[in-house]
Amino acid sequence: MPDWLDTPGEFLAVITITSIVLAALIWLIRAVSAIQHETKPNSGMSMRDSINRIESSVDRLNDKLDGHITWHLDKE
Repeated sequence: MPDWLDTPGEFLAVITITSIVLAALIWLIRAVSAIQHETKPNSGMSMRDSINRIESSVDRLNDKLDGHITWHLDKE
């Protein structure tokens, strides 16, 4: 064993720290994977699909508003 691992307590500390770091990495990878899943369209249930629906709705409202303003300007 290396010189800095003289006692079972030191060995246990190294194993514990390593386990905590690995658990944190696994949690981080799963969290990023879940977020990436929400950013891809998947037939209506993802956040990306919701954003696309909102964007198309806003575009339709903008078109209606532009038409309404044009109607008022042409009326005068």
